[in-house]
Amino acid sequence: MDLVTLKKKLSTYESDKGYLKNVSDDVLYEVLVAWENWTGPTKDFYRGLGFSHAQMAGVVGNEVRQ
Repeated sequence: MDLVTLKKKLSTYESDKGYLKNVSDDVLYEVLVAWENWTGPTKDFYRGLGFSHAQMAGVVGNEVRQ
């Protein structure tokens, strides 16, 4: 999945304060797959999704813990 589509999906879970909350399992899975397939710098992955490393660490971390 391209980052633009994933960015749009993630933005629907963004709170007023910019936190990603209650991201569905399907979208978490898509983020994890995109993360595993990403070959560039981590910073570019986060930037492509429109979120900071702190915001995305929580999302990726939640998926790994489950």
